Amino acid sequence: MQDFSSAIEQRDAQALLHLYADCAELSLAECSSLGQPPRLVQGKAAIAGWLTQWCEQSTSVRVVHEAEVEAELTMIAEYRQEDGTREVIALTAHLVGGLVSRQFVVLV
Repeated sequence: MQDFSSAIEQRDAQALLHLYADCAELSLAECSSLGQPPRLVQGKAAIAGWLTQWCEQSTSVRVVHEAEVEAELTMIAEYRQEDGTREVIALTAHLVGGLVSRQFVVLV
């Protein structure tokens, strides 16, 4: 899934969006909302909005680990936001037909 890591590092929301199934679901847990349930983003259109915002806020991204086993992708990346804040993103994605159908993201 080299396309996925390249699109993340380039902060290319459109390239990332092409890797999601139309009915994809994204569960997003952020360190800033501990104690809250993960935010659920359903459908490619809603995911497009989140991806666009994330790509615009991130000034640099570096994938430090990725692995794909059968239909599961895991990745860890570090990124910096416009305000200089550094965070780590850990994700796992379930793939169907080579497209992300379900993804879990933790931002720390």
